[in-house]
Amino acid sequence: MNNKISILLASISIFAMMAAPLSTTSTIQFAMAEKPDNVGTPDNAGKPQTIPVNEKITKQLFAQPDGTILERTTHIFYLEGTDHKENHAKGGSKGGGSGGGSPDATEQCYSFLENGMRWKGTESYLVNPLFSDLDDTVVLTTIEAGAEAWDEQVSFEIFGGGSIDDNAEVILTNIDNQNVVVFGKVTDEDGYVLDNVIAVTYTWANWGAPKPWKQILEWDMVFNIKSFSFGDATGSTSLMDLGGIGTHELGHAAGMGHTSTNSLCQDQTMYPTASYGETKKRTLELGDITGIKKLYP
Repeated sequence: MNNKISILLASISIFAMMAAPLSTTSTIQFAMAEKPDNVGTPDNAGKPQTIPVNEKITKQLFAQPDGTILERTTHIFYLEGTDHKENHAKGGSKGGGSGGGSPDATEQCYSFLENGMRWKGTESYLVNPLFSDLDDTVVLTTIEAGAEAWDEQVSFEIFGGGSIDDNAEVILTNIDNQNVVVFGKVTDEDGYVLDNVIAVTYTWANWGAPKPWKQILEWDMVFNIKSFSFGDATGSTSLMDLGGIGTHELGHAAGMGHTSTNSLCQDQTMYPTASYGETKKRTLELGDITGIKKLYP
C-alpha cells in the first residue's frame, strides 16, 4: 500500500467509517497486514487453490493496524443462462443506453467500481499457470493480450509486465501487495463448487478516501477450473475462452464494473455473463472503450 498516503487516510478513513452507513452488502473484518491468514491456500500440495465466494456479501471492509480501511470487492462472472446474483458494482454510469436503440446508445454500457476509483501507478502481476492444462507461455501471453486491450485505449499504462510464478496464491483476508492470476476451485462458503461461476476477480481499494486519493491497491483473479476448461475457444463449444474471460476480468482489475443486462449491452466485454465458445470479449466494444477513457482521461 502506498505509504505516502497511509497516515492521511488513517484519520480520513476512521471518520468515514463512523459517518457513512454500511450497505447491506458490506461487513467489517479486522485483519493484521503483517501476518494474513491465507483462507485460499491449496487443500494440500499438488491440488489447486480453493477460493470460497460469498455471493451475497461482495463488499467487505478490513481495518488495518495504521487505522486505514480497505475495501475488498468481489466481481463474479457467471455462465450465461444460469441463475445468479445481481451485479454489485457501484458508481459510474450504468449501461442500458438511451436514444431509442440508436447505435450510439451502447456507449452508455459501462460502470465503474466507484467513480474516480482507479490505479495511480502502473502495476505488474504474477500468473500461476498450474492446473490450467495449458502451456505456461500460452497462459501468460493470453493474459498479457487482455491487459493490452485495455492499455491501448488510454495514455496511462495501467498494467505492467506479467511473469510466471508457480507459487503465486490468492490471499483473501488482507492485501499482500501482489496482483495474482490463478486457476483454482471456486466454491460457496460451505465448500460446494459454484458450477455457474466462470471466474472471480477481487479488487482492493482505500475505502472512504476523498476522490483525489481514491485508488485501487491490488487485484487477484481466479479461473474456476473445477467447472470449466479454458483455452482458445475459437470453433469450440466445450471451452471457455481464456482470452475473452481474461480480458473481462482485467477490466475489473482496472476499475471497471459490469454493464447492465440490457440487450443493448450484450456484446460488450464487461457484460456480466459469457457462454461456451464465445470469443467476442477479447476485444473492447464502444461501451468498454467509453468507460475506460472516462476512468483514465
